[in-house]
Amino acid sequence: MDVLKVFTDEPLALDAAADEPVPRGAPREMASLESLLRRPTYARAYLAGTHLGDETRTGLTALADPSLWREPLSDLWAGFEWSTHPEGLGPGRSLLAPAPGVALAAAPEAVDPALLARVGQAEDRAGWSALRAILDQQPSALVFTPEPAHDGWDWVVYTGQPLRQRLLAALQAHEAPGARRLVMPYQKARGEHKFYLERWALDDLPEWAMEV
Repeated sequence: MDVLKVFTDEPLALDAAADEPVPRGAPREMASLESLLRRPTYARAYLAGTHLGDETRTGLTALADPSLWREPLSDLWAGFEWSTHPEGLGPGRSLLAPAPGVALAAAPEAVDPALLARVGQAEDRAGWSALRAILDQQPSALVFTPEPAHDGWDWVVYTGQPLRQRLLAALQAHEAPGARRLVMPYQKARGEHKFYLERWALDDLPEWAMEV
């Protein structure tokens, strides 16, 4: 049985403080409440999965049925143009079998390749300034970055618009017989025990886990 997990995080600041280091001993400027309220907010979703059966496999790309997540996502990128880093990749193949350093973007118009390269080449939050630039130019863009899992890859999706309700609607529009699909707040699932809740709590889900 496939279990799809979607962890949503919005509003997300993609704050500059996370990717612009301060020299040792130098004071860090604190943002005012007014500037925080004016700051654009973004959204992200972490898509993960586990295949439960005779052989347990962990990773979104390790699920037996990739349409479980690809079909709902395709509703979100319908009519968009794909940009990839490295350039020339096939987005369909890359979504199923990414490699380190890959970054994908689906947007109304092509994404600046230099910005997408910075996203793909950066580690952890170091590419957030490039992400902000992409999403400020095209708020409806979807930017995908892969995260390694035990038996494949997970995907993180960033956008400049609210995402949770759109993902819920897309999932509800596609039936998934024989599978389980869980949507959860990103902040509630920190820690390995909660992240892998499908291994111990499928029959008694915590209140913060919504099954679709």
